[in-house]
Amino acid sequence: MPNFFVFVRSFQVLPRRIALFATLLISALALSVYQVPQQPENSRVIYSQDISLLTELPAHRHRLDYLLLAQPLADFPHYIIKYKDQTKLVAVKIPQTTQVSLEREVLLRNAIPYSIASNAWLFTYRNDFFLLSKISLGSDLFWGFETAGSKLGIEN
Repeated sequence: MPNFFVFVRSFQVLPRRIALFATLLISALALSVYQVPQQPENSRVIYSQDISLLTELPAHRHRLDYLLLAQPLADFPHYIIKYKDQTKLVAVKIPQTTQVSLEREVLLRNAIPYSIASNAWLFTYRNDFFLLSKISLGSDLFWGFETAGSKLGIEN
């Protein structure tokens, strides 16, 4: 059985406390400096995990060009939104558990049309989704997002 009292008592010495604090500070700084790969400026896709972009769809319905659901059976499906007044696509990554209630409470209740993105569409736009990786399942090709993450500012 480990004796934690001896471990705690060893940090009563000031230089050891300073060393522990410095180690924790350096590791916190290292974690805060670590950055996810950023998407290039010329990318046609804006990545987000902001679910409010989907809950705002009824208010922006007149601007909506199309709404696609990519990989609906994945742990984190993606909604791909195209607005009429924007050239960029918006890809919103959401958890599977949220997707079911979001579909019921927002999309179906407000009669917002959407469809499931076909493999052919995903394959056609694979160069625009620079964060996509090819996952082969049998003879079909699926394209899955590896990461998502930049803030989005859509003007009304």
